Amino acid sequence: MAVCTVMIRFRLAEKDSIGAAHAAVAELIECVRAREPEMLTYAVYQETDQPLRFCHYMEFLDEHAYERHATSAHLRRFVAAIAPLCSEEPDCTRLSELGRADPA
Repeated sequence: MAVCTVMIRFRLAEKDSIGAAHAAVAELIECVRAREPEMLTYAVYQETDQPLRFCHYMEFLDEHAYERHATSAHLRRFVAAIAPLCSEEPDCTRLSELGRADPA
């Protein structure tokens, strides 16, 4: 079984939306933590120099775990909250790992 890795980037339209985005991200992370045991990594970043830009980095146990996440009620709630705040469609990219430098 291969790990399924996904990165999603989105950009808010206005600075006034940052607080709502933070709240939606916090709720999503709590739901993922509680309901998705096959989620290996879920990290959300906000760009330092461009605070309207966010990046979600996810590692799933396998493709089935990704599909369960992609069709979950908590993800649908997140998308419903975030989509109206965005200036463009989110960019979803599937990644293939080439290497990793884990701590010794």
